[in-house]
Amino acid sequence: MLQGVSGYGVQLLMVSRRLSENVHLLCCTHPSSLQRTAQVRLIPQDFVRLASEHFSTASIQVGIPTGGFVMDVYEAIAHRKSVRAFKSKELPEEMISRLLEAARLAPSASNRQEWRFIVVRDPAMRRQLSVAAMGQKFVGEAPVVLACCAETDNHLMACGQLCYPIDVAIAIDHITLCATADGLGTCWIGAFDEAQVKALLGIPPHLRVVGLLPIGYPKNPSRVKKNRLPLKKIVKYERW
Repeated sequence: MLQGVSGYGVQLLMVSRRLSENVHLLCCTHPSSLQRTAQVRLIPQDFVRLASEHFSTASIQVGIPTGGFVMDVYEAIAHRKSVRAFKSKELPEEMISRLLEAARLAPSASNRQEWRFIVVRDPAMRRQLSVAAMGQKFVGEAPVVLACCAETDNHLMACGQLCYPIDVAIAIDHITLCATADGLGTCWIGAFDEAQVKALLGIPPHLRVVGLLPIGYPKNPSRVKKNRLPLKKIVKYERW
């Protein structure tokens, strides 16, 4: 399907190509440009190959918010999955920074912002973290592992819940969804020896390690069917 659309002050030509039941490839090109440029939406990495049949590979961007078409939050939630097999491809610095910025913008109780993150890229340290994570080897195989920590005074909210586990969890979820939109995979790791992780990374005693988050390009970017309870099982209206 070819369709002219206006956006961001320029006239664009949009090409929509159905790739599967729920996935479309959307490409944009400025009609007056001599070069064929594109932005791709929704998109597991192996779809880039299909886009390159029609557009120059160097110009293809996957799920990156550059003023064109990107995965929206509902699509990211539906597509996010726990990834335990990563490609060895390194992550660009700007991609890591964008994910951390998403975490920085997360809400927190009384805006306390207790989250702290350590970006681990050193292969030897990643392998040691995988040992601390109960021997989960894939943790060390991801090109980046985030140690998601809290610098906290163990403040309790009026409801009796600690702030820091909830607030750090919200920030981590921002990262996982934005990573999905960027064609990356993550896996939330809660099975680890906190004391060992602290010793490896030089984390001060008063901080808590809430989770480890390996991030990278998934070897298998395809969607999985999620085993979730139906809404009628988990939702009540007005009262229990």
